This record gives sequence, C-alpha cells and structure tokens, in this order.
Amino acid sequence: MTQRFTQIDAEIGRTAAEVPGKKEGASALEDMSEQVREMMHKAVTAVTDFMMRMHPGPTASPAP
Repeated sequence: MTQRFTQIDAEIGRTAAEVPGKKEGASALEDMSEQVREMMHKAVTAVTDFMMRMHPGPTASPAP
C-alpha cells in the first residue's frame, strides 16, 4: 500500500511540474513555489517588525 501511495505521489509531482505556468518557460509548480516564497518572506518581515515594536532596542534618552 505504501509503495502505491509513493508511486501516486511521484506521478502527481511529475504532472504538476509539466503544467504550464503563467510565465513562459515556468511550470505552475514553479509559479506556486515563487508565490509561497514571497508570502513567507512577507510573513517573516511582518513578525520581525512586530517584535521590534514590542521590544525596541536601547534608545537614547535623557539621564535622570
């Protein structure tokens, strides 16, 4: 059973790599991978920005 699922998974991967994407010369799988990469970059940037606002580093402030 596991071998059959592995074969089906491989077939799906090969087929997905052959589906043409929006950009000429790129597959739909490559297009989707690029979109996921961009979304992850935006998410990491948003979390980093949020954490920096919550815990800002040392700043110049007048001494008491």
